[in-house]
Amino acid sequence: MSLLKKGKGYEPAENDHSGVYHSVAPFDISNGVQKVVDDEKHSWSQSVSEHIEYLMSKNDDICVITPAMITGSRLQNIFKKYPERSFDVGIAEEHAMTLAAGLSQGGEFPFLSVYSSFFQRAYDQLNHDIARMKLPCLIGIDRAGLVGGDGATHHGVFDIGLIAPIPGVVIMAPKDEVEAQKLINTAYYNKDNPYVMRYSKNKVVNTHQHTDETIKLGQWELIKEANDAMINVVTYGDNVNVVVEMAEEDHLPINIINARFIKPLDREMLNRISDKPIIVYETDLINGSLGSIMSLYYEKNHIDVDMSFIGIEDHYVTFGDNESLYKQEHISLNDLKNKIEEIKHEKRKN
Repeated sequence: MSLLKKGKGYEPAENDHSGVYHSVAPFDISNGVQKVVDDEKHSWSQSVSEHIEYLMSKNDDICVITPAMITGSRLQNIFKKYPERSFDVGIAEEHAMTLAAGLSQGGEFPFLSVYSSFFQRAYDQLNHDIARMKLPCLIGIDRAGLVGGDGATHHGVFDIGLIAPIPGVVIMAPKDEVEAQKLINTAYYNKDNPYVMRYSKNKVVNTHQHTDETIKLGQWELIKEANDAMINVVTYGDNVNVVVEMAEEDHLPINIINARFIKPLDREMLNRISDKPIIVYETDLINGSLGSIMSLYYEKNHIDVDMSFIGIEDHYVTFGDNESLYKQEHISLNDLKNKIEEIKHEKRKN
């Protein structure tokens, strides 16, 4: 039986056993890939793994699982420091999720890091082995959203639509590192449901500290309230801070709501914002999106609300850098600004 040998002909890649050369940007071939240190920002993967490691240092019941993505998910330090609580199951997302179920059933609290684009491989296991029994765990959906140079097959835009229909699963999307830590803490200290936290390939501000605070389950955040607000913009994840920055720079009369829990919904906030037009700004697929979940809530409760949706239409997204793809898919900040202006114009006419 022959075995696949990656990096054949290039010694650093041949000797790479942790995935450093799995996916690389341009580098100096004579020196190999060099680690770049950025004190101000680091990847979401690094941010999440560092807080998981922080919790592991204080709690013996936390274990970590990855399907062959130790380096990609930045779990090297955890695997080195806690080898007896770290499991790399190879390219077998199905087994990773089933292992998480077994560990949770046995009283452990598993953190499973899996790329959004590969999550569908473990859908059955989340549905039948974990959610049906309400087993406490945290699943990190890494590389959520568009992933630029990773390629067309790796865009992480399907996970919300796949996971949201599964009863009892909590879906979270932090806007920054501090909020991510609070959401991770919420999953760990509540231990009442399976939790999913999605985060992108982008970089996030490094706070160089940890918090033990939690967030009330399902609670959204009115992150910016304008005195003359005519429109409510609901968004989540990386989009929150860039929309706030845009609104402040352009003096836009909008309220901005951070929907950090995609499921469960914040019903109190939904009722509160229903008196003004709502734009749900997402950079994921519209089908099965937060916007569709919100619209169903309003319809079921007979609440008449003016809603607009920005998101990716019903097709596969091609290859390209994110800036180009955002324009191509009509999900850029300019598209959001145009929609705001369109609604303002219509309100003035009336």
